[in-house]
Amino acid sequence: MTFYDLWNEAKKIGINQDSFFADFLSGTEQSLKPLYFGTNEELFCFCKLMLDIPVGGFINSIVDHGYILKPEDVIQFSDFEHAIFDVNRIIKLGNKDMTFTEIGKEIMNCKLEGACKKYGENHSKLASQLSLVRLERNGCFLVSNTNFGSYSVSLSKEDKIEIVKRIALRNHFIQKVILDAKNGNCDYQQLTHGILSASTATRRKSNVKYLVLLILSHTSDEYLIKNIVW
Repeated sequence: MTFYDLWNEAKKIGINQDSFFADFLSGTEQSLKPLYFGTNEELFCFCKLMLDIPVGGFINSIVDHGYILKPEDVIQFSDFEHAIFDVNRIIKLGNKDMTFTEIGKEIMNCKLEGACKKYGENHSKLASQLSLVRLERNGCFLVSNTNFGSYSVSLSKEDKIEIVKRIALRNHFIQKVILDAKNGNCDYQQLTHGILSASTATRRKSNVKYLVLLILSHTSDEYLIKNIVW
């Protein structure tokens, strides 16, 4: 049985799920493997489980592991939906691995190579953080769908967003924002100090805020939003 089959069984019979939440939020190999290589049946189980467990269950399971934040932990994108919907769709329709430039051209419908490459890179890297694609370097970076990424193309928009919310909670910076908010006060600028330049932190602020609000809104933890100073 895969990680998510075992988790589903534990949920059914009322066994404590803390270890499953911990492994998922830490991105352990056993929790990631089904997303990268799982069968449709395994991915169906994963998606159903994610949709059955309220996002609050994941939020309440976040703990401070003393992780040292890195610049790449602070997400960046231009359009969140391009990252979670279009990258997978484009690769699946093309039926091949694609470069950042090729993906950017398809999304932007633009011929400026530099702009297309940067756009494709930012959105592919976010999709990678969400286990929707894998990045491999072979002269240049090539982007391919994970099995979950291909499977997710057939999900409804609403279901995919709900599942992505839970996966996004594996992001160390998002975890830190939520933990600080739980402790009464989170200051975004202070969190990014020493990680990013002031200008980069300001540029990425709207991205982080968008995702944090997406995760917390309409949940029992929505009150945490008031504890975050942007």
